[in-house]
Amino acid sequence: MLQITKANRAYEILLTGEGESVLVIPYAVIKTTGTFKCVAENSEGSTAFETQLTVHSLVSRKSSQSQQQEKLAPSFTMDLTDIGVAIGHPVTLKCCVQGIPEPQLKWVFINDSQQTSVMRTTTDSAWVQYRQGDTCEMKTESVVKTQQGTYQCIATNEHGKAMTQCYLLVGGINFCMIKKVI
Repeated sequence: MLQITKANRAYEILLTGEGESVLVIPYAVIKTTGTFKCVAENSEGSTAFETQLTVHSLVSRKSSQSQQQEKLAPSFTMDLTDIGVAIGHPVTLKCCVQGIPEPQLKWVFINDSQQTSVMRTTTDSAWVQYRQGDTCEMKTESVVKTQQGTYQCIATNEHGKAMTQCYLLVGGINFCMIKKVI
């Protein structure tokens, strides 16, 4: 059995701000097919989960007619969800979008006073944007009260536009983390 570590470049292990570990296979090939087992261990014990991955070969049958039909306006397959977090904790805003050609993303923040600003992810920004395939994330390591408000992810391509939004509630140190499930 092959053990996947951070040194293995064929796989990526991502830790979310919600205590989840995600295995990403950026370039799956037929040899990637097999059983994957995740083992979580701590001082209280361990637990494991197995799943089967099957990779099929892609047969290219594109004609100029089918290439013209490959047009798809952006649509969100997973929307952003409202979240409540205590000051100083990490936050991950996550959604999934699809479209052909691949949509461009714009993140917008609307504070509680209804002031709107386009989010920039520069080296001095509190937020970092990640994108892997259809999955889009905006992360911060330590949320502050001024980051409370509505966040929108707007996806656009030449065929249309789509938007999803969520509300980030930032509470004091003793605030309980909550998630709104719709």
